[in-house]
Amino acid sequence: MQHETIQDQWKRIAGEAAVEFIEAGMVIGIGTGSTASYMIQALARRLQAGLNIVGARAASSSSPMSPSWSLNWAAAPSYPSRPSPLQ
Repeated sequence: MQHETIQDQWKRIAGEAAVEFIEAGMVIGIGTGSTASYMIQALARRLQAGLNIVGARAASSSSPMSPSWSLNWAAAPSYPSRPSPLQ
């Protein structure tokens, strides 16, 4: 069994914390990478508990999600982009 590194622990904590901000009815981008993978695992638990959101893949390589998780996928052009508050 592989042990989780300190860096992986922080990534898991960040991914799980991000999911706490997701509310019903939101459209969220699903990214890639190890932190996104932890987020997706935490999101799966919320979806199984009844959370209803729409997901938009940031990339075709986003971690696969089980059909049983009831995530509605948006077509990318169907949601207008919003300006970033950081611009």
